[in-house]
Amino acid sequence: MIPRISLRWHAWVVCPAVAAHLFLVGAAASKEKLRHNNVLYLEDYLKKPVELKTVHATPLTFTSDGTGILDGLRAGQTVTLVGLGTERYLVETRISTGRAQGWVVPSDMEQIPEEIRKELREKVAEADRIKQAIAKGQIVIGMPQDAVAQILGKPKEKSTITEAEGSYEQWTYVTYKSVPVYVPAIVNGTNTVSTFYQKVPVGTKIVTFQNQNVIRYETRQDDAKASGANILVPPVFVQ
Repeated sequence: MIPRISLRWHAWVVCPAVAAHLFLVGAAASKEKLRHNNVLYLEDYLKKPVELKTVHATPLTFTSDGTGILDGLRAGQTVTLVGLGTERYLVETRISTGRAQGWVVPSDMEQIPEEIRKELREKVAEADRIKQAIAKGQIVIGMPQDAVAQILGKPKEKSTITEAEGSYEQWTYVTYKSVPVYVPAIVNGTNTVSTFYQKVPVGTKIVTFQNQNVIRYETRQDDAKASGANILVPPVFVQ
């Protein structure tokens, strides 16, 4: 699930001139450790940690508003970038009492390399695309399995396909249509017709995954069944 929380990432994070709107992914909400709602956590997007050095001595604070000094960082000290807040970076480093997390002012740190900023922009944009597709109930390429299950429910069948290019997992769903059923009857000598609706299978939806992400989505329809032809039953005689 992707929580409906937006984060305005300041210009000094993504682009020198333009601020960007970013969104957190559902994986962040599921983690047991404490998380701040207005922080973009790099581990949700990047496989490798990002390390930066301080450009001069700077305080490491308890809170994102700069109150409560946890310790002082020396010039050139290496920190691991944990998250990007609206005003400060959340970092982890070694202080006099051991490893700790705290907040630093971005201008007191080296700049995030451009290739990392570019990767973050792309990953966040992709997460936003998936989030919007989930909200619309659409299956799109790159969507994770849990999101597909959220939209389509439990598949009727799961199968694994092994080809030269690799192994794939397929989920198959049956699609249904309500078809009118007419029941003619003679009640006390009067001709009547009752109508009710019956669900009949009219096609399938097939979702193919690789590495638990959607790589193909197909819909197949049985034209004969989907035509919606009326189903008639023999007359019923009621005295």
